Amino acid sequence: AHSFQHVLELNMARAYTENFFCKQVQSLKNEERLNDVAVLFGSSDQKQMVSGFLLCILSPVWRAKLCGEIGEDPRQNLKLEEEDRMEFLQLLALGCGEMVRIVGGLEALVKLGMMADRYQVETVQDAVEKAVLSQLTVESCASIVSMSRESGLERLKCASRALALSEFDTFALSADFLELGEDLLGSLLDDDALRSESEERVFEIVVRWMRRGGAAGAVRGAGLLRKIRFPFMAAAYLENDAKELDLPGLDALSTEALALKRMDCLLWW
Repeated sequence: AHSFQHVLELNMARAYTENFFCKQVQSLKNEERLNDVAVLFGSSDQKQMVSGFLLCILSPVWRAKLCGEIGEDPRQNLKLEEEDRMEFLQLLALGCGEMVRIVGGLEALVKLGMMADRYQVETVQDAVEKAVLSQLTVESCASIVSMSRESGLERLKCASRALALSEFDTFALSADFLELGEDLLGSLLDDDALRSESEERVFEIVVRWMRRGGAAGAVRGAGLLRKIRFPFMAAAYLENDAKELDLPGLDALSTEALALKRMDCLLWW
């Protein structure tokens, strides 16, 4: 897997930390007498006492939970998942303008961003996305496009996907490309924005992924072959090179593509 910096320092923008509002929020966090809400983490005995007013300021979701909807009583505790404890404390610190150290590299950073998105703490979500985007390269793209796909971090998702599509041939050589999920790779192959040296090159990349980088043996994701535009390949390649790869269903696809080429028809589905 691609190696990222394991410990990252994350700071909010100076315009945020020096704002009068942020300084007042920080004073709330440090005033223990105002900590009137118990934040509970799963079924564990761990809890964190926090100012309910502070939680309501930072997150509209927490505000709705604590203040209650019309006809409901206000709550004196906030229940989160047990594994969310670290991200909650980091989210709280960042929302108050403090610097935090993220242990676990980009994966931990994206997880924090997902929590910020879930609870609509937009300032922290924005800071997280900027931090991850600053490390987005062709080499790191496979990891980032995978992590961001279901994260809710739309800016990160769009940027990493756009890079994967525009630099597909180089992207496919990165360390984590073979770890992409079949659905994700399939969605890239379906995208008209994909750019490659040739359709033959795309085909060879997919074959390498199907074989997990090996030369032969069991394959995965055979259904991805249908997503490759075989009629755009050279006839000689279809008749010789492609068929030599001995993949399930490949002979039928090559024969179908050759028939279409002879009819000057490039329609493929």
